[in-house]
Amino acid sequence: GIGNANALAHAALSQALNLATNSTPVAKVDEARLLLATTLYRMGDGPRAIVAGMALAEARTKRSPQGAGLAIRALDELLRREPADANRQVLRRLVEYILSPASQKLWQADPVSAVARYQLAMMANEDKDFAAAIDNLELIPSDFAGFVYSQGQLTFIALAAADDKANKLTDAERKQIRARARKAIQRMPGSLPLDADPTTGKMYYYAQMEEPKFLYREAAEDLRAQKFADAAGKYKHLGKFVQQHHDALKKSPVKFEDKTKKEWTFILDKATKLTKAGKSVTAKDIVAGDTATVSYDDKMMA
Repeated sequence: GIGNANALAHAALSQALNLATNSTPVAKVDEARLLLATTLYRMGDGPRAIVAGMALAEARTKRSPQGAGLAIRALDELLRREPADANRQVLRRLVEYILSPASQKLWQADPVSAVARYQLAMMANEDKDFAAAIDNLELIPSDFAGFVYSQGQLTFIALAAADDKANKLTDAERKQIRARARKAIQRMPGSLPLDADPTTGKMYYYAQMEEPKFLYREAAEDLRAQKFADAAGKYKHLGKFVQQHHDALKKSPVKFEDKTKKEWTFILDKATKLTKAGKSVTAKDIVAGDTATVSYDDKMMA
């Protein structure tokens, strides 16, 4: 069976590495070490796969990024089962090694760098270090497999940080953090990629729904400042934005839960009336800190 095949491969690779000498081509040793780490992982021996992967990473050879990536995957799975601080520190040391200047000279363009950056951001978020989390998520490249999801996470981490009264921030600093959240929304593609999974799709639409809130607040501020033309332009843009996503959602091939899709369809429907405290109000009645349901009809009730 597969188990016996993996065991035999492990034995053969271990023996081959033991027999290697200084004259053995580095590429051959490199391949054998990667195969050994991969075999250990497939055997379910996460701890030894981590050790083998990290050893390969530290060698800084051609296959080192793959060894590092495998070690990250095995560590991530181990942490889900055993969230011990010792395991977390091993992961931290590994991603910091990958992102060190010496490693980045060789691996900056390798996918493992983005994976390490994402892991570092998630650890920072767990540590309530929102600044480090935001900084690292902003550096995630657009070709990263989880880019859309990561920018959604950035959006909500930044918004939560800006709204958290426990954070000793000035109003200007909170405004800057909200601006970074908005930039994350704008970095996301204009429509959900067709190959997105439902989890990514949910994050995408929830993040995109924050953009109308930004537009609405800006338009309300324009109204209060009697900048009526500017407010009208923002309301018009808001309506187009919502309609675009409403139409895209109806056509999306992504399989969302019925409850989730109905909720989004309701929110994005132009006929939906949004209210404050159960009553229809106009933009001038909304002040900072209000919770309101915003409609997207021609009159832009809020």
